[in-house]
Amino acid sequence: MSPVSVTHAWRGSHTNGGGHPKMADTKLKVLRETQDQLANKILERPGVSFVEYAGSHGDKNATTGWGYYFNGEETYTFSGEDSDTSSNKWRGTVTCHLKATFDKQRIE
Repeated sequence: MSPVSVTHAWRGSHTNGGGHPKMADTKLKVLRETQDQLANKILERPGVSFVEYAGSHGDKNATTGWGYYFNGEETYTFSGEDSDTSSNKWRGTVTCHLKATFDKQRIE
């Protein structure tokens, strides 16, 4: 197995119509979306058959190719925090910058 680091950035938002809105909720939602997108980004690569990451699996049902297995190394930061209340609802927006490391293994 050889370690491979993959990065992805995504700007997302979260809307709250009541209660006490928090930027932390927005960050968690955007982090989860970024993780899903990163896994899909890897799965779209030529020759990749399987991705295991952040509690989800992606599988092309191929019998050969490359498998990417999350090895526990992940870093992320947030930038561009913004909030808006102009529509009678709170809306938080933030960009997540994610880097995750996978063990790449040939599937045969």
